[in-house]
Parts: sequence; C-alpha cells; structure tokens
Amino acid sequence: LPPHIFSIAAAAVSNLRSTCRNQAVVISGESGAGKTEAAKLIMSFVAESMEQSKSGNDWGQLDTLEDKVLQSNPVLEAFGNARTARNNNSSRFVKWLDFHVSKGRLHSCVIRHYLLEVTRVCNPSPGERSYHIFFQLLQASDSPFLMELGLRDPKSYRYLKEGELTAPGICDDLGFQETQEALTVLGFDEAAQAQLF
Repeated sequence: LPPHIFSIAAAAVSNLRSTCRNQAVVISGESGAGKTEAAKLIMSFVAESMEQSKSGNDWGQLDTLEDKVLQSNPVLEAFGNARTARNNNSSRFVKWLDFHVSKGRLHSCVIRHYLLEVTRVCNPSPGERSYHIFFQLLQASDSPFLMELGLRDPKSYRYLKEGELTAPGICDDLGFQETQEALTVLGFDEAAQAQLF
C-alpha cells in the first residue's frame, strides 16, 4: 500500500516528540497529483497535534499560531495558484515551511523559500489562466472595499485577456472572501489589505 498522508504526519510528530530532532516531510509529484491538498492535510495535522488544550477558549476564535499557519493557505493559493492545462488549481510556486516547536507547541513558522513562476503572469499558455487573485479581485470589484480601485472587465487587462477567464471548480467570489478572511486572521487590517490589492 502507498503511504497514507496522516500516517506520515503522525510519524513526523511522534519522532519529533520522542527524539527532539528535526523532522522533514517533502511533498512532490506531477501536476495534479494532489501536492497542494496533501500539504494542507499535513499542516492541519501538525497544527492540531501541536495545539494545547482549547478548554476555556472560544472554538470560533482564530488567534493561535496554529490557526495562522493554516490560514496562510488561502493567501498562498490566491497569489500562487493558477489554472493550467492539467489542473484548475495548480500551485505555481514552491514553499518550505519551517515550523519551530517548543515544549510540544508550535512556537513559530517561517516560509523559508517561495519561488513564483513569473511567466504565468505575462504569458499564459492556451487553456490556462493567470493567478487566482486577479480573478478574485475582478469578481469582487463591486464590493465597497474594492470600488475605489476602479477595476474593469478582465479583457481590459493585457496580462489577463490572453488566457482563460474561468477555472472550472474555482469560485472566485468565494475565493476572495476566503483570502480576505485569511489576511484578517494573519493580522492585515483593512488599510493594509487595500494597499496590498
């Protein structure tokens, strides 16, 4: 049987606790193999495993480091995933998340490397589209938050009109809401988000 994603994550957490030595999980594969989803599952498992008891805390409150680590995913996907000929939500970047653990709890997390495939922005191939964030912004352009940006139809933008405007299975309206919520959890207030967009 092929290795199970939670078994791999559990072994890494168990080895970390028993040996107090660094652990690494490398996720690789061809386009569409499920690397993005596997990374989310591993991050979620590690974050939940390292979390202290939530007794007395509001379950709906997203203020722990673990929550922030998990909420980095919608932001990374919005700015780093695009539609390709083989995959509608293809990661066009590489990341190395460096988790620092102290006393059985996540102490910090740093993205060590982030490599963005720049050609995707200016020259998408037939059947592809640029990064999701562009389409999220355009779909949400009538929201009061984005009105002052004066966003136009996607075909008005040279970098967008060459590629596809939609990606089956990707809801850009919902994606923008998730991106905005994640940025809020990560500490970006409305002014910082407006400047980012």
